[in-house]
Amino acid sequence: MTTKKLIIAFMALFIFSFAYSQKVLLEKTVDENPDIPKWGKNYLHYGHLYGNFGVFVGQSDADINYGLTNSFGFGYRYKLKLLKHYAIGADLNLSFLNYNLKEDYLGVFSNADKEKQKMRYKALSLELYQRINFGKRGNYIGNYIDIGFYTGFNFRTKLVAIDKSEGSFYTETKTIYKNLDFINYYSYGLNARIGINRWVVFAQYRLSNIIEWEGLIYPDGLDYYYGFSELPKLLIGIELSFF
Repeated sequence: MTTKKLIIAFMALFIFSFAYSQKVLLEKTVDENPDIPKWGKNYLHYGHLYGNFGVFVGQSDADINYGLTNSFGFGYRYKLKLLKHYAIGADLNLSFLNYNLKEDYLGVFSNADKEKQKMRYKALSLELYQRINFGKRGNYIGNYIDIGFYTGFNFRTKLVAIDKSEGSFYTETKTIYKNLDFINYYSYGLNARIGINRWVVFAQYRLSNIIEWEGLIYPDGLDYYYGFSELPKLLIGIELSFF
């Protein structure tokens, strides 16, 4: 075989190989390629644990100590990637909420000199959200914005009142009121998050009321009253993702 024929045969083989390889790339999507995993930070599926801490802010009918009124929790967040920069997901969260109240919030045994009052409860919530990613990234969570709606169940409600009432062998008393009838056991609201990889700044706004009834209640035949006001609805804080 002459040199010219060898060159022609080599070029024909090269063109055929190139055309075949291009055909495979065009026909197979990334998700159909068995060498690419389905589960990962920037793949089709991903999920991770997280922990968060926040403080309540904004106007409230209740007189509270804002710096000491807070929430901390943890949860699991799942993400389903639909487009290059768009995903949807679900979030399951358990939160421990603490409202540090001024002494005039609850007028029970009002002749006592109350030092502290705290409203506490736990909340188990489920959120559905959508995510928009921005910026360059590989297999990396990157930068994103989440917008979601949540609904939750509130349980283990209690109010703790600490009174200064000195006696012969004590200096204060603590009274705990459990299973509070005036707490709304179901809640719902909106969530928003701005994330930079594992660090997140979040805001949560409760659309529902946590107090089921308000005002002053004087039980028949008793000389004390109950007084309740709606608690703050806006929670802002930081979150740390574990991955």
